[in-house]
Amino acid sequence: MNFSEKNNNMAQGSQQDEKAASGQKEKKKDAGTFGNIWQWVCKLRSVILAIPVVIGAIVLAIYNAANLPDKLQIHFPTTADKEIVVKVMEMSKGTAVFVPLLITAFCLLMMFCSKKMLYPWVISIFSLILPLFFVFISVFPG
Repeated sequence: MNFSEKNNNMAQGSQQDEKAASGQKEKKKDAGTFGNIWQWVCKLRSVILAIPVVIGAIVLAIYNAANLPDKLQIHFPTTADKEIVVKVMEMSKGTAVFVPLLITAFCLLMMFCSKKMLYPWVISIFSLILPLFFVFISVFPG
């Protein structure tokens, strides 16, 4: 095999590589619409995860603002020298409404600032339990 035959073989190989690359580009164009949608979903996943949490927190805050009494008492039973002592903590309606809302907002802020957003998102979901806890305490005191 001489030098000119080697050049011809290399030229044919490079043409085949170009055809294969153009075929891959065509496949990427075919999956382009779905791929673009998936890229936007991945970029906006923090917003997509935050929307139901924000809506739930606002709905629970509105519900608590309408239904909680003006003063909310939380009873903490403790044992001291074989006696059960009940400590009472009072909080206003505003505190019971806005503190869980602020905790949820802080968790969502951590989610937007973090690379691993699932952990703060799960914590923000659990922070939605606080308003339900305050409703439960106001319905069944002591």
